[in-house]
Amino acid sequence: MKKKKGIALVPVLIITTITSTLAFSQLHHNRLLERVAGNQQKEISARHAAEKGVFSAFEYIKFQSEYGTSNDQIIDKLIKSKKVNLSANESYSFPADKNFSILSDTTVVTVVSMGEFGGATAYLKAVIKTLDAPGGLGKAVSYCSINYYYPNEDNTVTALASGYSEYCSDDLYHISPFKSYAAISGAAINITASSTVNGDLAAQAAVVIGADSVVHNIYAGAAVTTGAWSNVENIFSGDATSLGANAIAQNIHAGAAINVGAEGDVQAVYAGAAITLGAGASTTGVLTEDANADDYAETGDIHNAGNMTDMIALITDTQSALSALEPSPENGPLSTTMETRTLAPGVWKGSAVTIAASSTITFDADESTDNEDHVWVINLSDALTVGALTNFEIIGLNDTDTATIIWNVGAALTMGAGTSFRGTAFVGGAVTAATSSVSCGHLYATAAIGIGSIGVDSEGDAVSCENSDAVFTYLEALD
Repeated sequence: MKKKKGIALVPVLIITTITSTLAFSQLHHNRLLERVAGNQQKEISARHAAEKGVFSAFEYIKFQSEYGTSNDQIIDKLIKSKKVNLSANESYSFPADKNFSILSDTTVVTVVSMGEFGGATAYLKAVIKTLDAPGGLGKAVSYCSINYYYPNEDNTVTALASGYSEYCSDDLYHISPFKSYAAISGAAINITASSTVNGDLAAQAAVVIGADSVVHNIYAGAAVTTGAWSNVENIFSGDATSLGANAIAQNIHAGAAINVGAEGDVQAVYAGAAITLGAGASTTGVLTEDANADDYAETGDIHNAGNMTDMIALITDTQSALSALEPSPENGPLSTTMETRTLAPGVWKGSAVTIAASSTITFDADESTDNEDHVWVINLSDALTVGALTNFEIIGLNDTDTATIIWNVGAALTMGAGTSFRGTAFVGGAVTAATSSVSCGHLYATAAIGIGSIGVDSEGDAVSCENSDAVFTYLEALD
């Protein structure tokens, strides 16, 4: 299912939207390399500012090309307009036999956008593929890659003009907007104490993280509260933020007051009201810009109300697209009460379903064809209730196989104590599972979510799932 926000398709325009989800993923894997400014969140915010320049450049090129402006004229106007803080620009032909071979007379326009935030500077090089149409008119064909790096001087960028072939190809892909998020809620999110969430959280209302829990980035439309000894990455809250004693956070952007408990450790902060530090608490400084502002809405990650509204709408749209799938002929309707059972790949359909306590639900790839991509879609028009100590497992996969399990639940999802859920759930109601966890999967709900760990095993260690990206590839293919 294609993300509805962003740049619209036009004739001879092929767009690959590279969202800042990619940037966050690269941060997680290359954090040491990206700490040139000495403060990670300042670099992230600087990158956001530079991303805005890249996105503005693409929009400007697309808009101007519709009026028959040539590539050189577009770039010249873009620089003179100061719509983008460009430190360098270049244009050169791309080898047609290696990249975009289906298009002729293509040109790569490379722009370097500079973003500044709190003393940190980020330079982003964007590769924009254009098609030289008859008559010499330039058409933006593809926004196919961004290179992320943070040189101390802008002339460092020019030394990295080669190597784009590994980013651009005939088979362009789209980064799912859901990808970095372990859970998204149309109301509040509550994470049980001593839990680990291997991903980001986003909620339209408040987010509460229990004591001694570990979470990646957090966005909340209302307040954020983290318990004692908790450890989170960056916090974006529409209201107040409160960190418990001995809690750790990276940077905080709060719409109201910030309170850091005793011995708490925070990097830089931005507060809409007072900042209070408990005994022994520390912070590296105060940010002068708020990353929750509307100026950052187009960067793709969720850290303001506009981003959040779009994501909840996307959850609803995804549920509709899944519900439209026809059940597989060999898969009969699911009964309202299930005990231990084996499910073959394909689309299943049911109404309200209750899984008895201590049951085992097995997803068996052997019952399918030789296709390496095994997909289970369970469409339920009503609620799903999972009894305590229920186990979910996958069997029959080869080393190269992928497994995609999607639960499309029309109403609430409730899990009993000790259950380790498997699959990505789109829920048209609340998720009540404070004493349960999700091993391989995600929770995207239109109402509140209460859950323990997500994306980890019973010991709190990250789980190696059967190609966890496969679910997003499948979702992107939905009409």
